[in-house]
Amino acid sequence: MLCRPSYWLAAWFAALAPAQSWNVHDPRPQYTGFLSYDSHRGRGVLVFDTGAQVQLHEWDGQRWTPRALGGSGPATSTQTHRALAFDPVRNTTVLISSGAQQAWAWNGSAWSALPTPPFTPQWSSMAFDEAQQRFLVLDAGGILGVNQTWSFDGSTWAQVASNTPLASIVSSMAYDRARGRMVLRAASTTFEWSGTAWVGGPTNVVPPTALAMLYEPQRGKILTPAVGGTQWEWSGSNWVPFAAPVTILSPNRLGRFFYDERRAELVLFDDWTGSTQRMTPTSWEVLERLPSTGGGMALSADYARGQVIAVEATNVLPPNSPTNMLRWTPEGWESLGNLGLPVRNGAAQADRDLQGVLYRFGGTPLSGTAPTDDLWAFDGTVWTLRNAANAPSARGNGALAVDVARQRLVAFGGFSNGYRNDTREFDGTQWFPRYPAHAPSPRQGHAMCWASNLGRVVLFGGYEVPTGAQVRDFWTWDGTDWTQLPFPTIPPVTWFALADHPAANQVVLTLGASQGAVSTWGFDGTTWTAIDAAPFGANVLVTVPQLGAVFAPYAGAVLTSTPPVTSTLGTGCAGSTFEPTLQPFGRPWLGNASYALDLTTPLPGATAAVIAFGFVASPTPLPGGCTLQFPVVAMQFAVAANGFAAAPLQVPFDLALRGVQILAQGAVLDLGAANGFAMSTALVSVVGE
Repeated sequence: MLCRPSYWLAAWFAALAPAQSWNVHDPRPQYTGFLSYDSHRGRGVLVFDTGAQVQLHEWDGQRWTPRALGGSGPATSTQTHRALAFDPVRNTTVLISSGAQQAWAWNGSAWSALPTPPFTPQWSSMAFDEAQQRFLVLDAGGILGVNQTWSFDGSTWAQVASNTPLASIVSSMAYDRARGRMVLRAASTTFEWSGTAWVGGPTNVVPPTALAMLYEPQRGKILTPAVGGTQWEWSGSNWVPFAAPVTILSPNRLGRFFYDERRAELVLFDDWTGSTQRMTPTSWEVLERLPSTGGGMALSADYARGQVIAVEATNVLPPNSPTNMLRWTPEGWESLGNLGLPVRNGAAQADRDLQGVLYRFGGTPLSGTAPTDDLWAFDGTVWTLRNAANAPSARGNGALAVDVARQRLVAFGGFSNGYRNDTREFDGTQWFPRYPAHAPSPRQGHAMCWASNLGRVVLFGGYEVPTGAQVRDFWTWDGTDWTQLPFPTIPPVTWFALADHPAANQVVLTLGASQGAVSTWGFDGTTWTAIDAAPFGANVLVTVPQLGAVFAPYAGAVLTSTPPVTSTLGTGCAGSTFEPTLQPFGRPWLGNASYALDLTTPLPGATAAVIAFGFVASPTPLPGGCTLQFPVVAMQFAVAANGFAAAPLQVPFDLALRGVQILAQGAVLDLGAANGFAMSTALVSVVGE
């Protein structure tokens, strides 16, 4: 009998160490990325090179899940990654890199090194030729390099074709299954591979703008998912336009598309807007929405509605677009649209709501040069202009924070005809000027938030007069006066961010260095302590109301003292070939509807499999030398297709599940084994944040 995991997660809590760590939930969109589709496991594969690290994420039809890069794998210091494609014979995704001149294979759990390419990949196009059972790679050799065509069968590289087309960065390649031909679009010409040479195609009709090509099984054609409302398909002799949905959301002009064969969907990942979309007969439907890459996003913890509200930075939105708002909960992001908020550069946004209302102040309209003194209020439905008497003067790059104890909105500093260090408070109706005996120096670009462990508003850093030099100091506001507190001496940083972390009884500060390193510090009211190194992109922070944890949206990560963890228990038993393996897909954090267990076995064809679940470790010997590691409370049956099966283990967002331990063990039917089956090692999942 199949029991849904969300129904049978029992209240059995495991003791966890209080150490804090960053748990990555979402991919951080980058412009240096590659996208492919693993047809064996039914998942999209997205590889990003951030310049500081390589990130790999997989799409399961619902959301992108970060994968731990097991084993040795591609680095960034000596490599620039050039092409990514799937090998359906060996069921691996292959990445080729320049610099260190390497090739890598991803099998769904770990990277492994492949034979070194005998050329230095530059502007490369790569696709798998299913007829010849090998990759075909066209490399442009750089702008002034020599164009070459190579084949690769997983173990041997061979140069082929003497008539390699003149390629460039606009080259793309895809295999036409219906016609059994490789198709190449190089600059303004389309070619086909005969098996030994490239055969030139027409130059008179060329699909505009979109560079990617893919094979779409439903139409049985090579497509270019163009961005102008028209798609094009390859007839074998020419490109033919046909109507396509036109509501695509700010598409990436490089065209990161893949066809999800398991779900029969054409999927787009657009790093301009951070959205993942699928094409329907009438429109593009947004499946997942991430914040656009870049600094300047404003965030608030909306305690009244148990969510995080984000206003995207205007410098990363498409030109002339309205302000876009996003809502985040641990289940994911949702785009809210504009909701009446005008576009402002340098507006200050409160760190949290005041009596259920979020506030933004000041900033400069895109059409002007002078800042405003506008106060905008968001009640959960719409933004409303709420100007009041005694407001701070018009300014940009100031800061707002909510004094929870006194129920006041606190405004400090900013820039307009000089740097400011005035303090004002707003009670929801009117502004009150404050005249403290002490105050931070006049500045802009500083960070402020409420510190629950101190019971005060805190301020860090900024840029001060007269030179605009960076200042790195720490202050608290008690409603009457500002007090400077000690802060460790640190060198200049490229950015900083501040947030309340009530679950850890700390204020959290992240600091970014020019070398890309990101440090995290926590202040307990007396001492600053270095915490876990932050992931790349933790340059904006906010408190998650439901968790009391700190969230870094550009890194897609939550700082938590109850991390989701997985480990193994006991041993499995091999069948006629090898022992099956059970591995986590993602991490068991609260609200992760995409968490799953991957069962792999080397057996070919379709094999019956079962995954058993329990809560308490208690080994029980089975016939044939196998051991079941726990009493079974539920089972899930599956069919392992060519050695792979996935069992969904959705984790609902229920705080009572934090710390719950779930044990799982997989078994597959193996008639060649002594006892007729083989078992995996048990996997232990502990639910965290």
